[in-house]
Amino acid sequence: MQPSVTPDAISAVLSNPSFDSSSSDRPEIVVQVVDLKPIGNRYSFMANDGKMKVKAMFTASLTPEIISGNIQNLGLIRLQDFIVNDMSGKSKKYFLVTKCEAVASALDSEINFESKSEEEASEPKKQKLDHSPVNDAKTNASTGITLKPKQEFVAKSASQIISEQRGNAAPAARTA
Repeated sequence: MQPSVTPDAISAVLSNPSFDSSSSDRPEIVVQVVDLKPIGNRYSFMANDGKMKVKAMFTASLTPEIISGNIQNLGLIRLQDFIVNDMSGKSKKYFLVTKCEAVASALDSEINFESKSEEEASEPKKQKLDHSPVNDAKTNASTGITLKPKQEFVAKSASQIISEQRGNAAPAARTA
């Protein structure tokens, strides 16, 4: 059987503020490493349990494990010792991983236990009209951003603009 993440591990840790990672009666916590990035001599990542993600950072002592390839992006790790801290100036929390072990190397994709609800699956797709004014615009429904096509423009010099403005102005004889 392929190893997997611990379901609801992140929410269990965040909901229990007195959670002690060094106690022997705590449950095993396996998370997926997502978006592994170097920051100085450390690495940051998003810890994913399939339902929830939280920002996390490896200490500098784990950098050799990452460089050697034992800990990889989209790989699974077992958290053995970590600290839950508050982000300064924000109400969010992050994990500072001080000790962990690699459980599995990089998986094909990010683990996601969330599936579409029946309402979303049965909802018919909206049909686009050929003569719609928004037909040329590209819409990203998940974020609600509408991207319009780039408009063509002609580069004009200052003298061209002034001569066009003078051509559109009323003659001085009519204004008197």
